[in-house]
Amino acid sequence: NKQVLKVFRFPVSCTELQFVVGSCLALFVWATGIHKRPKLTRSQLMTILPLACVHTLGNLLTNVSLGKVAVSFTHTIKA
Repeated sequence: NKQVLKVFRFPVSCTELQFVVGSCLALFVWATGIHKRPKLTRSQLMTILPLACVHTLGNLLTNVSLGKVAVSFTHTIKA
């Protein structure tokens, strides 16, 4: 990500692209039957949703940080 952000200075767009590519790969794997799609109830989905939002926010903030400071500093703060 650091090398990408040196050339492409838009961390939000980078994060969105990563999310879209990951989603497309997951859909492809489920559609082709390579891996079985998980069966989630509404209550499970509502439990997972806040965690997924926080995880996505963490990914976004990591990309913003990588664009602003050294990689080692970003990893130190994340730890």
